[in-house]
Amino acid sequence: SWAAKTQEETSLRVTSTFTALYENNGGLVDPFQLAYLANIEPERAYAFLSSLAQSTGGKTINVKKEGHVVFEFPHTKSTLQELTFNAQNWVKAQNEALVLELQKHKQVINLLQAQQAQQAQQARTNVSASSETQSGIDPWTR
Repeated sequence: SWAAKTQEETSLRVTSTFTALYENNGGLVDPFQLAYLANIEPERAYAFLSSLAQSTGGKTINVKKEGHVVFEFPHTKSTLQELTFNAQNWVKAQNEALVLELQKHKQVINLLQAQQAQQAQQARTNVSASSETQSGIDPWTR
């Protein structure tokens, strides 16, 4: 029938318009924009987006205009951005841990070098003190 065909055309128009807005805006869809581009009433666009948001985990975002909302649907672009952000934070955390570990190792090396220098100084002092005490003894008469 004619009414069923019109309903099918409207559904196809709304679906294809929604898909285009979804892809172009990274998951954000304005009900007024959908209504205008799909040639339907804003109330129908809002009802469609509300129903879709409930079933797909979408959410509403309040914008500056009083009572106006935009719908945000899960999108691969935002998922990739979140994964990238998480990966960058992980790398930063790993880097900070490595820097701290490197600082600890440098402190240990500096401490060991200071101990070695002190031991070498003591050994030189002991050798020179020992040679001073032995300098009064004739090596041939021992």
